[in-house]
Amino acid sequence: KGENNYELIIDVVDQAGNNNLIELYFSTDLSGNNIGEDLFNYPNPFSNLDDQTTRVRYVILDQQTSGHFYIMNLGGELVYKKKLDSDRLNTGSHEIIWKGNNLLGESLASGVYLGLLRIGDENKKIKIVIRN
Repeated sequence: KGENNYELIIDVVDQAGNNNLIELYFSTDLSGNNIGEDLFNYPNPFSNLDDQTTRVRYVILDQQTSGHFYIMNLGGELVYKKKLDSDRLNTGSHEIIWKGNNLLGESLASGVYLGLLRIGDENKKIKIVIRN
């Protein structure tokens, strides 16, 4: 169908002549990257009042041994960090839930924050907005 995108058609016919056609579409990643292209959070913006959270979604393309998620304010100050456990470093889709709190567990003020996902030696960045 296209570069690294494939279609597999399976047509099964039984002895009575009944058939069942199944079409499967899939793609492969040959980029050599550790982190998939899509890194996003939802909802965005979000409010950190009343225990509301945002969910940061990412995809690991090849199992990793180390990873961290950092959040900084626009001044570059580190306000939050999370070491990713081994379950969040396996190949597949993962999610980090953030309550909009700082390193001391206090709620952060409304504003724009920068998220940095570091897996192995690769980085991905996102913008996270808290609106109260």
